[in-house]
Amino acid sequence: MTTAIRKPLTQASALIEHAQKHGWTVLEQWTPPGFKGAPILRVLIGRRMPEGGEFLFRLEFRTDGSKPDRAHWRARTPRNPAWHKAPVVGAIRIVIMTNSITLPPVRRGDS
Repeated sequence: MTTAIRKPLTQASALIEHAQKHGWTVLEQWTPPGFKGAPILRVLIGRRMPEGGEFLFRLEFRTDGSKPDRAHWRARTPRNPAWHKAPVVGAIRIVIMTNSITLPPVRRGDS
């Protein structure tokens, strides 16, 4: 029996970190235990807009080293609230940065 090759998901990790840094919500779901083949990471990145609407990106990353199956990548935006084809990671990073949530600074030592 051969073991599935597993490669680090650097693109997914960098995108998740970028989204969290800019105040967006991130949910991660891995394939269930006992899954045949290399695990798959499914990511949902989103943000509600104050004027209404939301940004949601539903993405899938594979640990077998193959390129993400972008056919399964979906998005919802305030301009297009129906699920539609998501853009590439670089474009998603720009949307996140452009629509960053300003987080209050963490104050240490206050009781």
